[in-house]
Order: sequence, then C-alpha cells, then structure tokens
Amino acid sequence: MTSNSFASEALSRLPLAEAAFLMLDDIFQNNTLEAIYQSNRGRTYTRILTFSSFFQLLRDSLISPDHSARARLIDASENGELPTSLKAFYDKLAHMPPEVGAGLLSHSYRAISKLLPRKMTSKLPKSLCKLTVVAVDGKVIKHTMRRLLPLRISKQNASKLLGGKALVAVNLSTGLVMEMASELDGEASETRLLAPLLQQLKDHCGEKLIVADRCYGFYKHIAMIKDDGCHFVLRVASITQFIQDPEKPARIGKDRYGRKLIEEHGWITSQKNTKLIAVRRLSIIRDKVQIQLLTDLTDSKRYPADDIAEIYRYRWDIERVYATITKVFQLRHLIGTSPEAGLIQASLCLILFNITEAIKWHISVGNGKKIDEVSGEMLWRDIRDEVMAATRLLRTRDVQMLLQGIKQEVGILERLTELLGNLWKKKWAKSKVGRTDPTKIPNPKPQKLKQTTCHDSVFRVMKRAKK
Repeated sequence: MTSNSFASEALSRLPLAEAAFLMLDDIFQNNTLEAIYQSNRGRTYTRILTFSSFFQLLRDSLISPDHSARARLIDASENGELPTSLKAFYDKLAHMPPEVGAGLLSHSYRAISKLLPRKMTSKLPKSLCKLTVVAVDGKVIKHTMRRLLPLRISKQNASKLLGGKALVAVNLSTGLVMEMASELDGEASETRLLAPLLQQLKDHCGEKLIVADRCYGFYKHIAMIKDDGCHFVLRVASITQFIQDPEKPARIGKDRYGRKLIEEHGWITSQKNTKLIAVRRLSIIRDKVQIQLLTDLTDSKRYPADDIAEIYRYRWDIERVYATITKVFQLRHLIGTSPEAGLIQASLCLILFNITEAIKWHISVGNGKKIDEVSGEMLWRDIRDEVMAATRLLRTRDVQMLLQGIKQEVGILERLTELLGNLWKKKWAKSKVGRTDPTKIPNPKPQKLKQTTCHDSVFRVMKRAKK
C-alpha cells in the first residue's frame, strides 16, 4: 500500500478529524496567517520563527490531551518543525499583541459562518430573526501561574493573580463567537472595551441587536450603542433615570412562563445629558424578584414584549461559551504567564469553540436534532482524539495533499455535509436538555464550611451516617 492510499484510508476512518482539518486548512492558510499578523503585529517582528509556524505549534499544544506546550515543542524541535530554541517560542508568546488574537478570531468567524449547513433553523423568537442578535459580556483570564520572579508570593501580591480581560461578542443565532476586544489589566472595567468592540462589529453586515447585563445599562453606554447604529436589550442600572410617557399608559400582562410582565414607554436621561433616548421598559416580576429591561425596539406589535424578555434569557449562552473554553478547552491551564500570552490562548480557545459549534450544527441538522441536544464537551473529546490519532499516523504533507484533492473535487461545505450528515453516537446526546425554568425560585447558595480537622476516614464518616 502506498503512502497516499494509506493516508486516504486512515483519514476516511476519522471523519471528525477530517472535518476539523478541512476547516482549519480553509480558514488559516499560511499567507492568511502572515497577513493577519502583519496588520496587527505592532512593534513585534519576525526573525526566524514565522507566525504561521508559531500558530501551528500553539494550536497543537492546546489540542494535545496532556496540554503540555513544552512536550510539544521538544517533539517539534526533534522533528525539525521548530527552528529556534524553546525560550524564543515563549518570548514570542509573551509579547504577542492581543490585536493579533482578535484578528484571528474575527477572520475565523467569517470563514466558519460560510461553512455552516444551509438548512439551519434559528432558535431565536421569530420577531427577532431578521436582526443579528449579539450577546456581549466580559471574561477575565484567571489561573495565572507564578513562574516569573516578580509574580512569586510576597506580602504585596499574596492573592490570586488575574491576567488580561476580554470583552466578547457572540452571535446568539448561530452560537459562534464574532469579535473580541481586550485589555491587559485584568482589574480594569470591561465597559471601557465597549467602544472598540462596537467598532469591530461595524464590519459585520446586518442590523444588530446588543444584549448585555446591567453594567451596560447606563445612559452613556446606551448612547454609545445608539450612536453606532445598533439596537439594544439591556438590564436597567440602578441610577438610570426613566421618564414615563403620559400618553402611553403601562400595560400589564404575562410572559410565556406565566410571570407578571409590565410594559412602559418613555425616555431615559441623565443629570449630565439633556438629550432623551426613547425606550421601552419591561419589568418582569417573579415573587419578590423584579428584572427590568430597556430596549429601543419601541414597536410593541412588531417586537412583542414577551420576545424581548425571552431574548434576554438567551444572554446566558455567552456564559456557556466561557464555561466551555475554560473547562473543555483547558483555558485554566495557561501556557504563558504574561497577559498577552493568556489573551492569545483565549482567542485560540474561542476559535476551537467555533469549529466545534460548526461540527455540532452539521451533526444536528443531518440527524434531525436540535443544536441544544448535542453535547459539545463529549463531541470535542472525540474530535481531539481523532485529530491526535491522525497527526501521529499521517504526515502533514500527505494530509494537505488529500485536503487539496477534496477541495477540488467536492468542495468543503459539500464534504462536511457528507461526512457529518449521518454521523451520530449516543454519547453525544446531552444528559440534560433545555434551559432552566425561570418560574422556579433558585436554590440558595450553600454556605462555605471551614475545615475543622486535618483529616478523617471514610469508614468513620459512613459509620456516623448510619446512626
């Protein structure tokens, strides 16, 4: 058996790996990577280690099961893939500008959006399907290691250390991460990143609806969103002044979950600004808990109040993204120590999340399932295992030749549909499908218990429980 026939047979038995390779090869060509780096590199430069080689080594370190960058770099050095020392790689990682990661993420979103299945059904309310609904929230990079000498524990820094901070935009219709604006100071407020993030969102077509929590419910942030031509659904901040329109009395009804829903029309203003912004305020009441939302979608017939209240519940999807990249893609195991290294790793984790979401969409559409019924964590484990098996069995040039042949004969989207349309395993089904019932009162958080003894035996604990 020749090398090409063996590679073709091996790759045919690894459909998830082939799908991941197809998307990565289409998204990140070497010339594309170098172009993104050159346009965002700032004062950094390339001497021996090219950015395309650096990106591939960092990507392989994140995909590997042990998540050891040093082990991957040693293997790369032995195979001739790393032309520099390990220290040179880490130095490049420590000084990589955050704008490079943001550029990679933005480019990957546009490319992956073209590879989604054509028969996708939006999970959003029908009245909002024509809008690009974008959830916005901040993410701070935690679990920073104390490898550098200034970070060693002392009287001044004997506390948890935070890396950089990112403000991320997620398309709630597709679940893909669109853009990311970042700040090196993890203690800085995420609201200062709203302006650069809105500037990045301008490059995306369509009428956009920004959904965010109460830290953006101030007049200055609302005015900023309006000036950029976006609509908004925001939770009201406590100091935001609302003036009710006397000609439009409040309407009281119920949402789809039976909660009391009060709809009011009026304006918001602030003490420093006399300009009024026309809004609609929605008050959702459950027992003693009241949630107030503001939106500039004032047409009650076109945009029902129940749909506005429901779309705010979808804002929680961005928390699912953060939980996935932290636990599943192992963002908690930071390869570098500097804020720049943490942010570039976070951007790569978000790119891997988008690729996994695209594969989820193909599997769900092909098998007639809802996207929320497919477990991203279980699916990613199989993707990672197949990718690792392919990289150990096959040479890189053989895989690239096969991928080029597939692109010329079939096309990427058609091949993804063929590979994943009928692919299903029972373990990919989510154990808990659906969102939590908002009518139920959440259980109170358990109190943190202090340790009373140094240790105890299981035998004695079980014996006390039987009494």
